[in-house]
This record gives sequence, structure tokens and C-alpha cells, in this order.
Amino acid sequence: MARNSDGAGDIVVLNKGDFGLADVSSELLKRALETHATNQRQGTSSTQSRSEVTGSTAKLYRQKGTGRARAGSANSPTRRGGSVAFGPRPRQIRAQMSRRERKIAVRGVLAAMTDSGCVSVARSWGDFAKTKERAEWIEAAGLKGRILLVDVEPPEGLLRSARNIPGVQVVRADSMSFYEAAVADHIVASEGALALLRERVMS
Repeated sequence: MARNSDGAGDIVVLNKGDFGLADVSSELLKRALETHATNQRQGTSSTQSRSEVTGSTAKLYRQKGTGRARAGSANSPTRRGGSVAFGPRPRQIRAQMSRRERKIAVRGVLAAMTDSGCVSVARSWGDFAKTKERAEWIEAAGLKGRILLVDVEPPEGLLRSARNIPGVQVVRADSMSFYEAAVADHIVASEGALALLRERVMS
């Protein structure tokens, strides 16, 4: 099936099965998403310990004879404006998946999207430098939602014309991540990028 893209060259939808069978376990795909989400965390959340709170360390009142519960510093975690007991501290948050698992996850997403008719090959990106022209090119191709444009080495014209279009992202074929593919509604790749993606996930 070919879609005419207003002189920019045909965008051809890939045939079902071009990336193999979409038989990747849902558990692996779920873990790949969780790994990505975990690695987005900065781990910078922090609270002040008792020694870090600014304030006097003098005993609030004498130990005995007041009828009140004994109390030391106003920086105690039990007091308003005091420290936080066992609060979060800056830490490195990192989750990992093996290279083989990542490759299988990417293949599963590409296979499922291909079977749904959501992966296409662009014979040409067109000689566009303006955002309006790229937006018209996308509209003429019938692409909607989140669109991932993939090339081996994205040309400057493609990067410039697509960077301000909401929902459109341009990536290199050798660095396209599982998450970028998973959240896309449609993937359009150049012929060179398509060959590189096949090599990445099928070998």
C-alpha cells in the first residue's frame, strides 16, 4: 500500500511480518517500560536530617517538674519545623536489562506495529526546510498522533522542519530506544534506516 505524499516521494506501509512474529512476552515488554521509567528518575529528592535543620539545639525546658513530656532540641522529627525521620536522601537510581532483552523488546514493538500497519518506509524526506511544509507533508501522508521519523543520519532539513511540530520526533536508527518506538503511533523510516533496524533486531 502506497500513500502519495504530495511530491515528497511515496510512503509505503510495510507488509505484515517484515519484522518477524510479534510473539514477545508481555512481561518482557512491561519490564522494558519499567526500566525506562526507573532510569528517568533523577534520585535528587532530599530531606533535612536532625543535624542539618537550622535552629537552636538548646533544651526547650527543664527535664523534670513541668508536667510535660521531656523534650530536648526543637529540631526533633516529632516537632513542627523539625527534621524528617528516615526521609529520602539523594541516591543513584538505575535499572538494567541485558542487551539481548532490549533487542527482543524493540523487535516485539516493531513487529506488532508492522502487523498493525503503523510502520512505513519513506523513499524520500522531500526538500523541505520549513515547518509548515513538513506539517503538510505529514498531513498528506495521513499520519496522525505521535510520529517517529527515523534515518541513519537525519539530514539538517528534516531536523529543522520537524523540530517544532507537536508529536513529531526525529531519531537516528542506531540509537532509537524501545520507549521511543513503544509510544509512537506511527514510525516512518528511510530505506537505509529500515535496513539498519532489521540488522539491529533480527541478527
